Amino acid sequence: MDNTLSSAPAVVSTIDPDNPVKYKNYSLKDPIQYVTTRRALGNVLYSNPNLLCLNAGYVNRVGFRLFTKWEETVPLYLFIISGLMLKHNIAHRYAINPEKDATEWETISIPSHTLPKGYRQCLAIGMQDSSNTTQIYAAVPALSIGILVENIMKIKRYLGQILICGTYYAPIILASVLVMVWAGRLAIFLLIRVIKSGRKDTRLDDRRKIILLNSQAASVPSEGGENLTFGARDIAGIIMWSIGFICETVADFHKFAWRFSNPSKLQFMRYGLWRFSRAPNYFVSDIANENAKEALWAGIFSPIFTMVLLVLLSGLPLTEKPTRKNVFLMSNRPDANQCSIRDPDVKIACYFSILTINSVRTVSSRVVNTNRIIDFETIGGIPSDSSLDTCWTNSHLLNQTFASMQNGDILVITFNKTFWLMGGIYARGLSYVTIQIDGILKFSDDQIVWPRDPKTQQVHECFFFEQLDHVTFTSSLPAGSKGVIDGSGEHWWGLVEYLLIGENRPRLLSIYNSTNLLVENILLKNSPYWTFLANDIANLEIRYTDVDARRRADIHYHDLSEITAFNTDGFDVAGTNVWIHDCTIWNDDDCIAVKEQTSSSIHSSCSENMLFERINASGVGLTIGSIGPSAAHTCVRNITFRNCTMYNTFKGIYLKSRPGQVGHTGEITNVTYENILISNATQWSIWIGPQQAGYKDACSLLWPFIPGTACPIPIGITWNNIILRNVTIDSPRLSPGVILGNSSNPMLNVLFDNVVVTKPGFLPWANHYYACEGVEGIAKGNTQPPPPCFKTKPI
Repeated sequence: MDNTLSSAPAVVSTIDPDNPVKYKNYSLKDPIQYVTTRRALGNVLYSNPNLLCLNAGYVNRVGFRLFTKWEETVPLYLFIISGLMLKHNIAHRYAINPEKDATEWETISIPSHTLPKGYRQCLAIGMQDSSNTTQIYAAVPALSIGILVENIMKIKRYLGQILICGTYYAPIILASVLVMVWAGRLAIFLLIRVIKSGRKDTRLDDRRKIILLNSQAASVPSEGGENLTFGARDIAGIIMWSIGFICETVADFHKFAWRFSNPSKLQFMRYGLWRFSRAPNYFVSDIANENAKEALWAGIFSPIFTMVLLVLLSGLPLTEKPTRKNVFLMSNRPDANQCSIRDPDVKIACYFSILTINSVRTVSSRVVNTNRIIDFETIGGIPSDSSLDTCWTNSHLLNQTFASMQNGDILVITFNKTFWLMGGIYARGLSYVTIQIDGILKFSDDQIVWPRDPKTQQVHECFFFEQLDHVTFTSSLPAGSKGVIDGSGEHWWGLVEYLLIGENRPRLLSIYNSTNLLVENILLKNSPYWTFLANDIANLEIRYTDVDARRRADIHYHDLSEITAFNTDGFDVAGTNVWIHDCTIWNDDDCIAVKEQTSSSIHSSCSENMLFERINASGVGLTIGSIGPSAAHTCVRNITFRNCTMYNTFKGIYLKSRPGQVGHTGEITNVTYENILISNATQWSIWIGPQQAGYKDACSLLWPFIPGTACPIPIGITWNNIILRNVTIDSPRLSPGVILGNSSNPMLNVLFDNVVVTKPGFLPWANHYYACEGVEGIAKGNTQPPPPCFKTKPI
């Protein structure tokens, strides 16, 4: 066993089941590990797992099953393990004798008062051989339904201590009765509402199940040896439960009566308990149920903390607007938690409703898990038809499907089928779902009927998602094949189209204000505008996902025809904790662009902690920016590109700033490019400085080749600690590059370490190789040729 644990000092083993041996200071040198997950128990080891039958603090019954026949070659023991941090001790040991050759479930009854188990102790099963080497095979953690341990045994959690342990304490019965009373009242209320209104609640269509018994696990003492007697804590729980039960009943009655008074659709309820909360029935429901199970008391601290942040710090002070003086928004709106502080009634209601909504989320967000597999064709998706009617039909169905998805759902785009769509696919609030693209999603190229904002005429994105959490975009196709999202961008590209519509083009996949995302095994093809934008996100991984935006499928260089597919950025990201790796990108704008965050952003005040590695890119470079100063201080820091190749690329390493207003600030700090190969670049292999663009005060796209063109350098951006290490540039068509800082705010700590250029182009800098000013830089190692304004440090 690779999880063998040594013990010291040596002890004498016993297999007498009636003679438990107690060991003090019996240390285990290594952390205990689960055999299945291969990770140390860590802090979950110290919680009372509540998985055993206990009586007055002693274990009196354990259920287990052996997955290999027991041959009695070595003793099998129950161990009671206690520990502090990573030091674990065996406090008690008890020998057990399973039935020989048995592989069925067994129940071991342990004599009374022989195997004490206290608070913060863990039960383990293992054996000890004649050399006194202890092998721990399974340790029961807190809040676990059971552990399946490799070829050894399984510890089963019994369903309800009343039925199994034979302990009939008053708190056990009381907790179950109170929950049943609460559930019964709710069922009767819902039945009356359906009968009265004649309408069913469609939200519960897929959740109607019969629960035969719900006995609360409230019977385990918080300290070993404590008797379960009815006490003051139980009386306090009954009082709190009664308050919650009564208030919930009153709140439901108020809403029931108000609904049948035929209120205006624009009117909202402002009397009774509904004056103080958007959802008082949910709020007091939590009060009632939390007291039936003490372990959930800690759950209230999360919504309280969230409420304090939203009301006093990051919510109301930043988002309050005068137009919200008389209303507060329902929790399913994008701008929820924003309330008017000028209306006292609304202010009180908002405070309580923020706490209510987050309390409900704390308790319920982990509960609903439907695990449905939804095949898009099976539910009505129409494949292989590019007509506008089909595009609209499929888009409408996809929007409906996203709106109905729940935790655990998997949406499957059918294998080897093409589904045509119209733009405007939108989803919000998806959590713990998977979007599995095994076929092709392809968008219409009809610009005339493309959906637009009626006021601004701005086109809608192809896909737009917001407030996602733990969402996976994937494909189940074998290695070498990928699911496809095709934006039909060829009809949006070109110089003529740009003159007509500018940048009013849809992004292929846009995600905003989301966390814990995985994108894998997808081909993002021919986007009309930016291919992928993740804006204000946290915890994003993109892997084995490719971007392809080219006019001719067999092209392998960027000529004047290809470059007209501009603005087809690859992966644009702003936020924190981003890892993009093992991807191929061919486009005619930024291959990867790190966008800015500010102090007004949601998930971080800076775009930071990002790693891009093993990227094969060809386009306008591995890019930072453009970054412009702002009143909220724009920020990019702690960014690393490494082990990347760029063949026949247009630009290579590209860091760009843009102008801003006087007094505004921003920063680009701690950026590293390491182990980068740039081959046969059409334009600049290295550009660190102002953005080349066509807007006012930007560095001209024609600079420095056309006399009279200018390249002004913004002053508001602070550059610091920019490192290029082990960068190889082979046969660039132009001089190696540009490094331009503002002399009033120069770039600091710019390091070129082993930056080697072979066969550099002659134009435009000839033997100077770089345009270089406003920089405090150092060239070291084998850097050749060094930028002329850098100091050279020998090897």
